[in-house]
Amino acid sequence: MNPLKPIILALAITPLLAFAAHSRNPAKAIGFYEKRCEGGYAQACSDLAVGYESGPMKDLSKVRIYFQKACNLGDNYSCREAAKLK
Repeated sequence: MNPLKPIILALAITPLLAFAAHSRNPAKAIGFYEKRCEGGYAQACSDLAVGYESGPMKDLSKVRIYFQKACNLGDNYSCREAAKLK
């Protein structure tokens, strides 16, 4: 395992968890990231994938969807992660 992977994952999920934790409405926070992802922001898609992979709202189907979307938007990390899930 890449020794930097835990650090990379922590940095990737931090914005999502921080936003959700400081929001009065975590569903609204997730909606914010979904909207950004749908708007073409690869990092938001990747953040959602990591959140669904290791956060309290685990959902493997969404992990695949959001890593693939981020990959399609040019995020190399997400392409590698999406390939691992096939």
